[in-house]
Amino acid sequence: MEAFHFTHQKFCASSWEAKLKEFIESLDCTDNIIWHRKSKHKKINEELATLGYYVKYLYGEDKSISFKLNETQGKADGWIYKHSAQIESVQIAIAYYDYEESKIDERTMNGEDIVVASWVGDRIELLKDLVEKRITKKLKIPYENIDTLLIGVPDWFVRRINNEYQEQRVKVVKYIESCMPNSIFKQFVLVDTDFVGKGELLILPNNNKGRT
Repeated sequence: MEAFHFTHQKFCASSWEAKLKEFIESLDCTDNIIWHRKSKHKKINEELATLGYYVKYLYGEDKSISFKLNETQGKADGWIYKHSAQIESVQIAIAYYDYEESKIDERTMNGEDIVVASWVGDRIELLKDLVEKRITKKLKIPYENIDTLLIGVPDWFVRRINNEYQEQRVKVVKYIESCMPNSIFKQFVLVDTDFVGKGELLILPNNNKGRT
């Protein structure tokens, strides 16, 4: 199956992860390019994984729950269904640092002295900053009638700030709460997108939404 058709099918909560990993294993990577570096797989690695793990950590393997990504550029990136009835619309942001680190590589090649974050705490700090930047960027776009702003983050970021780096959790929560009064989203969600499947969620409802 071609990547586009795989990515945009309707997935069931109980089977999507197995299907995704089977698809990845079937990919031809003999050109020595990691599968998710290929442009045609970008949406799988980013939006599909983000929405899929959100569904997994929220609903488990509930057979009544399914989800689908938008095939076209639209106001919603995806939807979640219960018994085929839509229950949630989602806009997805990706707080990965691949782009930022590629820029660091370029600067290093140009002879600049760059210190790259390597310890876990440094990574968490970097990802925290990226989460805030991605949210800020999304809030500048005039979306309407979308339930959830969903931010996918690697390196078990959510699990770590929930358990080990709670000072970073406080900073992230404070920042998101400061954005809520001017946001149309009903909730903000951070989700671990690591393919191991043992991450966590951070769900922050927008209590300002709907107030007069």
